[in-house]
Amino acid sequence: MSNYVRKLIPFESCDIPAIQSWLEDMAKQGLFYKSCGFIFARFAKGSPKAVRYRLDFCDVIAGELPAEKAELYELSSWQVVGELKNDLVVLSTEDPDAPEIFSDHRHLIKPLKSLAKKHTAYWILFLFMFLFSRVAAPINAIIMEKDGFIDAVLQIGTGYYILLCIMAVLLLLEFILHFRSCRHLKKLIKRIEKGGELPSGEKYKLKSKIGAVLIPLSIPLIILWLIHLAIPMGVTSYKPSNDVSGLPFPTMQEINAAEYEYYAENIEKVKGSIAYISKKSDLLAPVEIEFTQDSSAFEHITGKREKTFQYDVQYREMRREEDAVNTFNKCLHLLEKDSFAEIVDTLDLSRDGIEMKLIVKNYKDGESDKVQHLIARYENRFIRVLYSGDSNLSDYAELYIAYLKA
Repeated sequence: MSNYVRKLIPFESCDIPAIQSWLEDMAKQGLFYKSCGFIFARFAKGSPKAVRYRLDFCDVIAGELPAEKAELYELSSWQVVGELKNDLVVLSTEDPDAPEIFSDHRHLIKPLKSLAKKHTAYWILFLFMFLFSRVAAPINAIIMEKDGFIDAVLQIGTGYYILLCIMAVLLLLEFILHFRSCRHLKKLIKRIEKGGELPSGEKYKLKSKIGAVLIPLSIPLIILWLIHLAIPMGVTSYKPSNDVSGLPFPTMQEINAAEYEYYAENIEKVKGSIAYISKKSDLLAPVEIEFTQDSSAFEHITGKREKTFQYDVQYREMRREEDAVNTFNKCLHLLEKDSFAEIVDTLDLSRDGIEMKLIVKNYKDGESDKVQHLIARYENRFIRVLYSGDSNLSDYAELYIAYLKA
């Protein structure tokens, strides 16, 4: 059985009084400080006893203290135990009457200022990381009126967005921790400059609980933040498919047979696929399908532009009907407010418990540049269709209704 035990260090090196109290409490439990790494401290097991601990700042070179400094400590009945986090030297004594190691606390001002600069750099870093995390993407989409909050979250992925929120909260807490450490150090410096001493016997229970969570997470958080910047977000991955059966909405074969035959004939010549489909499941929308059939997939190769069309569908089965209602209303609002195109016509096709709107827009000059936007909702199901071609989607309202109710 090992004579040593490791304990998580629940404090930053700026919390000198709290660390001293913590080490003394460990000694009362029979654990005596020996050394430490970045996160854990190493304690030797023994019989519980009262030991006083003090921390000092010294130049630690190659893990050894200057001989004259160590000798001075020993003459005062203090033994050098080791260093702590490369910032501090740990001293201990069993003599309750041993004089304090500091005859003049002013020599601590310079190293305390160096520590304050380090924690200033940390809080600036974590604040920067928090402000430039992608957690604000849905909020930015609302502000810029590009999407509703639910749409923006679904594009990211609800599970991934929850992880982003957790990361953002931890970054904010790390910022607060280091900002508080910086302020704490500045107060200590002012206290010493006015002739005061370092406090001792500080209560540390709450600090230790917070530090035990946040201190080990600082480096992993920085790594995760860098990784999250490198991960593409909001990118739909379409897969080519020649099987469009079983979809919960009409395809071009049902909307315009002539355009579909033109598409199928020419897409085969360029060895393309009948459609490109993305299927996924999300916490907010268990069923989410994006579908596209676009004649430009072959027209730029074949040079043919006889029956040019574009047919894109977004279909969702939301977990809550309320989310489907909000998605429908937000989508309608954004379509009506879009300033990049002139609204040519708006039709209310709602019936039989289904909300349905058709908005026809002209994005350029000319009849061929008209695009039809059909949005519909039935209970928790939502569909959005973008179509440019010869057919009139209002003629197929009953077909969309039948699919939604199926």
